[in-house]
Amino acid sequence: MAEDQTHEIPDRINVPQEDKWNLEKLFAGDEAWDKGLAEFSSRIPQLESFKGTLGNSAGRLRECFDHMNELELLDERLGSYAMLRYSEDVGSSENQER
Repeated sequence: MAEDQTHEIPDRINVPQEDKWNLEKLFAGDEAWDKGLAEFSSRIPQLESFKGTLGNSAGRLRECFDHMNELELLDERLGSYAMLRYSEDVGSSENQER
């Protein structure tokens, strides 16, 4: 019979970098995520500028769709990064807040 081996799960800070998720394709780090969130928040009010103008031209409608698509993609990146960082360490108050 094999000897019983017990392994402890290390704290996240003690996990080697090569064993962690590489989230750099989403954001280079938490500061970049914060900047992305600020950008997202600042671009939401711009949607108001499209109100009542979508029928003016196909170009205006396209501008609105492009703006909404860019917001949606940024929102997806923000949410994915936040969820994965939370999954890394649910005990981290910063990850919980994000």
